[in-house]
Amino acid sequence: MQEFLSHLGRKVVVVNLDPANEGLPYPCAVDISELVTLDDVMDGLKLGPNGGLIYSMEYLEANLDWLENKLKHHHGCYFLFDCPGQVELYFVLFFCLSLQEKESMMQVLRTVDKANGYCFADLEERNLQAMMSVPVQHNSQCTGE
Repeated sequence: MQEFLSHLGRKVVVVNLDPANEGLPYPCAVDISELVTLDDVMDGLKLGPNGGLIYSMEYLEANLDWLENKLKHHHGCYFLFDCPGQVELYFVLFFCLSLQEKESMMQVLRTVDKANGYCFADLEERNLQAMMSVPVQHNSQCTGE
């Protein structure tokens, strides 16, 4: 995607937000490994991979000023975010969102899918809404303002 957009003359900035991503096969302007790495978290806190990823993402959230400072140097660019691919990570963190934030997230998902030529069928959308509304017990700690 970076190559494609660059060939179209777009200024592109790749942002790696995956703390487990080592040896990146592409150049990135912003790399979470400057802030936190999965190996350091797992070794230092004696966590497994999923716990380490959750901690790393919560650490990023607590240090969003770091990310904002990195991004503000790239005004007028397209941003490509490389995020962790573990579904469990978003499942646990997603339940910390308020109802309004969940509705906003659904709107974003619909917009992205439509932009990619895919539209939710009625049954798929109802299934997704049901999954998002099911209370799930988990052991993560959510702090919100």
